[in-house]
Amino acid sequence: MGVGGIAMWYIQSIYAENEDFSFTHDIEFAPSSIGATGFGNYLMVSGSPNYYYIGVSEYRTRDPETGVDTVHTFGTSYGTVAPAFFDNNVDSVTYAIGLGNSNWVWINVTMQLFFFD
Repeated sequence: MGVGGIAMWYIQSIYAENEDFSFTHDIEFAPSSIGATGFGNYLMVSGSPNYYYIGVSEYRTRDPETGVDTVHTFGTSYGTVAPAFFDNNVDSVTYAIGLGNSNWVWINVTMQLFFFD
């Protein structure tokens, strides 16, 4: 099984000041065998406590014989999102991104999908 394609989304300069900030990003596509990753880079913080998370909160698979979708949920908060996963017959992925700080925090985010033949 080889990589047949790669899709990547890069979000630059997500910023929060004296607040918690979170959102999700949904991606839909034809059922495929995929690997998905999400990670943050170039993190800058001021103050404490602080946190950030980026990863897969859920994905959906479609049964090729019945067409019925099954939702697989990891979570939508710090410590619950999956940094990566691999599965077959996936037709959507939802990424969760969040950050918070008592002063300010700034991060760049990368989300990737690897489509396998």
